Amino acid sequence: MNHSEGKTIHFFDELQRVYDAFLTNPKTMRQVEVETSVRRDHITRYVAFLKKQNKITLVKKGICPVSKINGVQFLSTNPTVLPENKFQSLFD
Repeated sequence: MNHSEGKTIHFFDELQRVYDAFLTNPKTMRQVEVETSVRRDHITRYVAFLKKQNKITLVKKGICPVSKINGVQFLSTNPTVLPENKFQSLFD
């Protein structure tokens, strides 16, 4: 496996972990960072990727239970909270 292939595998491994973390309950990116040990800057990139794919949505804004900052986005990849007809599996 060359370096490029390794980076691609790492990207999709982390992306899947982030996707799964947002699937269980709406969470903040900081909560997902703590839960998955994926770096916050990477989570931001994965969230942008998922938004372009219409596979993540804003559920509410509130106080982050980790950082205690108000006005933070709680996001979800759960198909029951995504806008209708926009949900597909992660790798469709």
